[in-house]
Amino acid sequence: MAELEALYGEMLARRDSARVTALPGPWRITFDTNPDTCNLRCIMCEEHSPHSPKQELRKLAGKPRRLMPMELLRRVFAEGAASGLREVIPSTMGEPLLFEHFDEIVDLCAAHGVKLNLTTNGTFPGRGARAWAERLVPVTSDVKVSWNGATRETHEAVMLGARWDVVVDNVRAFVAVRDEVAAAGGNRCRVTFQLTFLETNVHELADIVSLAADLGVDRVKGHHLWAHFDAIAPLSMRRDAGAIDRWNAAVDEARAVASRRGVLSRTSSRSAMVSTSRPAGHAPSSDRRPGSAPRVASIRAARPTNSAELWATWATSTRRG
Repeated sequence: MAELEALYGEMLARRDSARVTALPGPWRITFDTNPDTCNLRCIMCEEHSPHSPKQELRKLAGKPRRLMPMELLRRVFAEGAASGLREVIPSTMGEPLLFEHFDEIVDLCAAHGVKLNLTTNGTFPGRGARAWAERLVPVTSDVKVSWNGATRETHEAVMLGARWDVVVDNVRAFVAVRDEVAAAGGNRCRVTFQLTFLETNVHELADIVSLAADLGVDRVKGHHLWAHFDAIAPLSMRRDAGAIDRWNAAVDEARAVASRRGVLSRTSSRSAMVSTSRPAGHAPSSDRRPGSAPRVASIRAARPTNSAELWATWATSTRRG
């Protein structure tokens, strides 16, 4: 009996030592570091699409480019790290790697033990994919590469200014460095293809999953088109019953490819993860409001104990639960 009580006491002690104390701050913060700076003109982008008047209106009004001051970023890192901050996301509108102080953001992540969650358009401007990978991989949790086709024609038609051969080689080079770092015992960041689902690319969804597996990409995720402009509203996969049927068929095909390629296997370096939401019903829905668009083909990590997020934009700062 004494031995049993001792064992029970040891189990209770292990349980108590494993408990995580909730900290008061947000676990993740998104910064709009440089929303006016990008080297592509993706057709669905609210800021930089050729259908968007925003950048031209800013120029006509004589407004300078919005660049978040590093003083603010330094202060938030220092205060946030002491309050439970685990991850930061730089600009999700412009190309974050064009932010002139991006190297300091990487240094701040390393100094404060905070992971970087990056979304990039895959051009890896300035220093190239391999050099960027060597800089980013040690501090990054997830590198989401915006991706919108399985062929040159489709990808370049959506992401205007992209060069297919270049971005494919860039992903291959980035993944190679990621794998080298992991093999040496370092951080293994996840690499993700992030899609916008629209009429232009839905017929290639299964082939995008296959391409991801070929390149060593870990995950394929995305969201439905947010039709900010009338010109792209006909590209929505939620606009009518016919579009919804095509979307559901594409999801079924993508799931079949994922199954054949073993895309849920985390043990294979040449596989990708893909998970889709339940297929859409036949009731068309609005694509106007970003908050209403479901995340489709997304795999979410377990939520940390301090589950609030903070989104720091140029207009306001909003706590997200």
